[in-house]
Amino acid sequence: TFGDSATKRTRVGETWSWTAGFSDVGGGVRTQPYRFVFVDESGGEWQVECRARTPILRHSDDRGSWEVPLGETRLGCVMRDAEQRIHQLALRGTGFDFNGEYDSGADAIEIRSLHTIPDRDGRPRRFPGVLGYELRQGDRVVSSVDLLGKGRVYLAREIPAELGGRLGAIATVLMFFGEG
Repeated sequence: TFGDSATKRTRVGETWSWTAGFSDVGGGVRTQPYRFVFVDESGGEWQVECRARTPILRHSDDRGSWEVPLGETRLGCVMRDAEQRIHQLALRGTGFDFNGEYDSGADAIEIRSLHTIPDRDGRPRRFPGVLGYELRQGDRVVSSVDLLGKGRVYLAREIPAELGGRLGAIATVLMFFGEG
């Protein structure tokens, strides 16, 4: 829940993978699906379904197993808003950098990962991972998603009302993806 927005009927964390290989080593794909119903500020319900896929190398023996990502993760989401319009979100990258876009058929929203926070002296300090996301329309930042702690969503002032629901749904997708 953030502001007047919330989720319900959420399924997150179901992970499966498949590998094919020789002996104790195999290559494959780890898939992390999740779905939820997003309720926007006006009470409209969005059906959201996402799937993140990562190519992996897996080693298994009698002591256990481990896996290493071999390439970039690709997140794809389909969202159906309260008026039954379809929206798409795509994000790709590694654990250190993700970027993508949201497309509703109208104005696209660019998604950029954020990696810096100020140190004690106020200088930006870069971290080797995603700390949050910035959502942009053209050259304007319309929202940001902070993944630190409990997470926070910030909306720019004076955004159109119809954009608020879209930004909330996008922010929720990114927060769930950050848990994966």
